[in-house]
Order: sequence, then C-alpha cells, then structure tokens
Amino acid sequence: MNASIIFLSLSALISSAGTTLFVSALALSIFSVDSLAVKASGVYIAQFLPAIFLLPLAVRICDSYAVREGLVKIEIVSAIVTVIMGLCVQSDWLLAVYLILAVRGFLELTTKTYRSVGVKSLADPMSLDKANNFVMGGGFFGQAFGALAGFILVSKISLLSIAVIDGLTYVASAMCCMRMRSVGGNKKLSSPVLSSTRAGLAEIRENEILRLYFMCFSLVVIIFQSYNQVARTWIPLAWLNMGLGKGIVGEMIGCLGIVVGVLIVNYFLSSTRVAKLQVIIAILLAAMFVGAPFVTKNSLMSLSFYFMYMVLFEVGLMVSMNGLLSVCPENRVASVMGLFYGVSFGGLTVVGLSIAFAADVYGLPVVSLALSVVAVLSLCLICFVPVFISRMKSNLIKPKLKL
Repeated sequence: MNASIIFLSLSALISSAGTTLFVSALALSIFSVDSLAVKASGVYIAQFLPAIFLLPLAVRICDSYAVREGLVKIEIVSAIVTVIMGLCVQSDWLLAVYLILAVRGFLELTTKTYRSVGVKSLADPMSLDKANNFVMGGGFFGQAFGALAGFILVSKISLLSIAVIDGLTYVASAMCCMRMRSVGGNKKLSSPVLSSTRAGLAEIRENEILRLYFMCFSLVVIIFQSYNQVARTWIPLAWLNMGLGKGIVGEMIGCLGIVVGVLIVNYFLSSTRVAKLQVIIAILLAAMFVGAPFVTKNSLMSLSFYFMYMVLFEVGLMVSMNGLLSVCPENRVASVMGLFYGVSFGGLTVVGLSIAFAADVYGLPVVSLALSVVAVLSLCLICFVPVFISRMKSNLIKPKLKL
C-alpha cells in the first residue's frame, strides 16, 4: 500500500470520526426529547438535500482541482462550518442547524467524490479493490468510533464542545491530506459546470456493467442506509426500550457489523470476477434481515439480527463500489461517483423521510417488511429488465427468414 493511500485512509478515518461524533450526538439528543423519528433522522437527511441541487458543482470542483489541494481546502471550510453549527445548537436555533447541515452535506458530497478519485488515481490498478477497501474501511472505522464517542459524550459535555472537537478532526484530516501526492486537477473551470455531469451520464449509458454496479450501489444506499438512519435509534430506544444510557449498546452492535462487513470483503470477496454475483446475493440476504430485529423483544436476539443486517448491508455496499471503480475509466470517476452521490443522497432524502414518517405512524416493524419487498423487486428490475429489453431489441432487428 503506497503512502498516499495510507494518508487518504487516515484522513477518511479522522474526518468521519468527527462528523459522526457530532451528528450522532445531535440526533440522539433530539430523539430523546420527544421520540420522533422524523426529527432525529432529519439530522442525517438534511445533509443529503444539497446533492439534488448542487451535484454538478461538486463534480466540477473534483474535476478541476487536484485531490490533495481540494481535500485540504474543503476540510478547513468544514471545520469552520461545524463550529458555527455548534454555536447555533447552543442558541437553540434548530432551523439554522438544519440549514447548516445542508451546507455540510455539500462539503461531504465533494469530499466523498474526491476520495474515490484519489483511490482510482493513486492506487495500483491491480490492487484497486484493496486500496478502496482500505480507504473506505478507514471511513467506516471512523464512523464507528465517532458514533460510539457521540453516545458517550452527549450526556457528559455540551453539543458545542462536541462541535469544536469535530472541527479539530477536520483540521487533522487536512494535515493528513497535505502528505498525499498531488494528482488530478487538469481541467479548466471555464468549461460548463454541467459538462462533467453529462459525461458521467454518457459513460453510464454506454457501459452496461458499469450501469449495473451503479444501480446496485444506489439501491443499497438508498434503501438500506435510509432504513438504518431510523433503525439506529429506533431499535434500541423505541423497540427495546433500553433508555438513553444503554442506547450505546445498539450503536456498538451496528458499528461492529460495519467493521466485520468491511473485513469480510477485504479478505474474502475482493475478486472483481464474481462481483456481480456477490452484490446480488448480499442484497438479497440484507433484504431478508431488514425486519429480523423485530421478531423478538429479547435484546440479545434483536441486536444479533441487527448485527447480521449491518454486515450484509456493508458487504453489498463495498462489493458494488469496488466493482464500479474497477470498470470506470479514471477520467470519469469524478463524474460517475458524483452522480452516484447525487442520486443516492437525493434518494436518501425522499426514502429516509418516508421511512421516518411511516415509522412514527405505523411502527418500524411494519415498514421493514415493506422495505424487504421493495428491495427484492428493485433488484429484479435492475438485473432482469435490461436483459429482457436487450433480447427484445435483438429479436426485432433479426432478418426475417424467406419462405
């Protein structure tokens, strides 16, 4: 593993830890007041809104500036924005907090796209999946540590203090990025902002296997991550009634599932030759475990099923992302990954809010069953409809036999 990939992974770990630390503490604090899933999940969903409107700008930035320089600048801006958000929380300006979370979401969208560009540009093509696992694994380990720290600190220090800690993690992440080799940034800003997005769309349309990975990757994030934005607080606090003090146990189980999923992919599922089958199986199994935590009120059994769900969710996410990066041309990574984050963040906004509202009205157990069906049907459409259309077109253009 080269030094630049190591620093990129370390940057992802530190930055993700800080982000998740503050966001999880804020969501937990809000949920503990009135137990409304909409308000708590809104903390996560507010960050996805900018992807719908500012996607072309994020992609253009990633296409126009070198990875190292771009990441350093964005992390510094993120530190400033986070401290401002902490001040708004302390002043009880909740609407302002949601608006600033939207700004943070745009910065996060750009950062995630930059990291994908960095992996593709800095890694040896023969070990691209390992490098991506290492960088994404750093981010997931950071999320796990940050979430646990958020649960611990939310009852001990103020949210403003947590925001300051978050800001410091962005500064530390920027320092790691400064140690990376500079790559990318060879396009001029004078070209149209939408050109990169259109190039990504063209690549997805023309490359059939890339399109399959793109759609599976989006499906995993939109459905399974949207569900988890609600489940991560609903299961331990509403279903198991563990209370705010013991709610950390549920978060620990979820984080452990993420880590195990990453390790499984890195050591056992790194071959891109069978990535398509791996993605399909992982999505089907994850769909089966969506509602599993609600088959019992026993905390051990319920959290064990939640752990299995998180493992399968993470396996599907990592394998589909590895497959996408492996088949995507290097000069189209920013465009394609930017489109992915735009589609998935937009989907997370709509689906996440819908799940939260439905959970408040019908309960998450009922919603989870519906999501299982939707996930399986969506996978069938992704896998079989294009094949059916292709065969129909082939039959239409076949020359008629003369009698």
